[in-house]
Amino acid sequence: MTEMTNLKDIFEKWGHGHLTEVLEDLKEGFEVVINVIDRDTFNLMNDLNETGEFMVYEDAINDTITIEQC
Repeated sequence: MTEMTNLKDIFEKWGHGHLTEVLEDLKEGFEVVINVIDRDTFNLMNDLNETGEFMVYEDAINDTITIEQC
Protein backbone atom coordinates (compact mmCIF):
# COMPACT_ATOMS: atom_id res chain seq x y z
CA MET A 1 0.00 0.00 0.00
CA THR A 2 1.31 3.41 -0.86
CA GLU A 3 1.62 6.24 1.62
CA MET A 4 -0.80 8.30 -0.48
CA THR A 5 -3.92 6.63 0.91
CA ASN A 6 -4.63 7.40 4.54
CA LEU A 7 -7.09 4.70 5.55
CA LYS A 8 -7.77 6.22 8.94
CA ASP A 9 -8.86 9.51 7.34
CA ILE A 10 -11.23 7.72 4.96
CA PHE A 11 -12.73 5.63 7.77
CA GLU A 12 -13.11 8.67 10.05
CA LYS A 13 -14.71 10.71 7.27
CA TRP A 14 -17.62 8.25 7.19
CA GLY A 15 -17.89 7.61 10.94
CA HIS A 16 -15.96 4.33 11.04
CA GLY A 17 -12.72 5.55 12.65
CA HIS A 18 -13.40 3.36 15.68
CA LEU A 19 -12.72 0.21 13.64
CA THR A 20 -9.03 0.13 14.56
CA GLU A 21 -8.71 -3.65 14.19
CA VAL A 22 -10.13 -3.44 10.67
CA LEU A 23 -7.63 -0.71 9.80
CA GLU A 24 -4.73 -2.77 11.13
CA ASP A 25 -5.89 -5.88 9.26
CA LEU A 26 -6.15 -3.92 6.00
CA LYS A 27 -2.67 -2.46 6.48
CA GLU A 28 -1.36 -6.00 6.95
CA GLY A 29 -3.05 -7.16 3.73
CA PHE A 30 -5.96 -9.13 5.17
CA GLU A 31 -9.46 -9.17 3.72
CA VAL A 32 -12.04 -7.74 6.13
CA VAL A 33 -15.82 -7.82 6.39
CA ILE A 34 -17.81 -5.10 8.15
CA ASN A 35 -21.53 -4.76 8.81
CA VAL A 36 -23.52 -2.22 6.85
CA ILE A 37 -24.73 0.24 9.46
CA ASP A 38 -26.10 3.07 7.35
CA ARG A 39 -25.62 4.95 4.07
CA ASP A 40 -22.18 6.12 5.23
CA THR A 41 -20.95 2.53 5.00
CA PHE A 42 -21.64 2.67 1.26
CA ASN A 43 -19.88 6.05 1.05
CA LEU A 44 -16.88 4.41 2.73
CA MET A 45 -17.09 1.59 0.18
CA ASN A 46 -17.10 4.06 -2.72
CA ASP A 47 -14.16 6.08 -1.36
CA LEU A 48 -12.07 2.94 -0.83
CA ASN A 49 -12.88 1.68 -4.33
CA GLU A 50 -11.81 5.04 -5.77
CA THR A 51 -8.31 4.68 -4.27
CA GLY A 52 -7.56 1.87 -6.72
CA GLU A 53 -5.83 0.03 -3.89
CA PHE A 54 -8.90 -1.78 -2.61
CA MET A 55 -11.79 -3.70 -4.04
CA VAL A 56 -14.91 -3.34 -1.91
CA TYR A 57 -18.16 -5.12 -2.63
CA GLU A 58 -21.51 -5.58 -0.95
CA ASP A 59 -23.07 -8.78 0.28
CA ALA A 60 -26.75 -7.80 0.41
CA ILE A 61 -27.82 -11.15 1.85
CA ASN A 62 -25.62 -10.79 4.95
CA ASP A 63 -25.81 -6.96 5.00
CA THR A 64 -22.02 -6.58 4.95
CA ILE A 65 -19.26 -5.19 2.78
CA THR A 66 -15.99 -6.96 2.07
CA ILE A 67 -12.76 -5.01 1.64
CA GLU A 68 -9.67 -6.53 0.05
CA GLN A 69 -6.48 -5.18 -1.44
CA CYS A 70 -6.15 -5.17 -5.23
